[in-house]
Amino acid sequence: MGIASRLKAEAAVLREHGPADLLLRLPRYTARRVVESYYERRFGIDTRGDLMQNALGVHDPDAVHYAPSPYLGFFKAMKLVGADLPSSTFIDYGSGLGRIVICAATLPFQRVIGIELVEELNRRARLNIARACRQFICKDVSVITTNATRWRVPPGASVFHFYNPFLSETLRATVAELARSLRESPREAWIVFNSPWQMSTLLTADEIIPQSWQKWCGDVRWPFSRDISKTDPHGSRYFIYRIDSR
Repeated sequence: MGIASRLKAEAAVLREHGPADLLLRLPRYTARRVVESYYERRFGIDTRGDLMQNALGVHDPDAVHYAPSPYLGFFKAMKLVGADLPSSTFIDYGSGLGRIVICAATLPFQRVIGIELVEELNRRARLNIARACRQFICKDVSVITTNATRWRVPPGASVFHFYNPFLSETLRATVAELARSLRESPREAWIVFNSPWQMSTLLTADEIIPQSWQKWCGDVRWPFSRDISKTDPHGSRYFIYRIDSR
């Protein structure tokens, strides 16, 4: 969320709930900013901020603006992933400026790949990766500029990360390609999805990824975020799905 959008959102909260609610939100907001700054300085990178599609030259109706996943939310979610990381490939769809690629590379994955539509974002992501690489455990880290629907999932890929990088038919086609890979090379896989509004519908529909493959689902709330599950059960949460096509 950009500064103007954030100010409008806070003004709306102030009108609806009064100043007391803003005072309750301030410690959470401050804590999030402190954590973001800590990791950005630790890795020596710049991945903060929102970037709208038009500013990036993207006019695809399924595309979503760039906004990075929260650091602590990602690391908390990964604790629920039971994959054997040294033999696993991690895929980040909509890798943007490379934040999650960098975070994943600090874990002992065999390989980490970011898939991003916009080359300018990948150019900046590569600079961030170069700055952070001394802290990587994984040594095979790359970002690829391509439309996710055209990218063929490799047989060794077993952990897939999404933060609503695209919607509707693009999401459907990408998940279908993931399912194709799991069908042709049966294996256990983990989908780590941040705020999976449309993904949850796809999984429930039992069309692309059969219910018989869906073995377990857990979720974690972003640290320092409000619990909005009563009004938005998927918002500000990571959902982790264990899939097994064997």
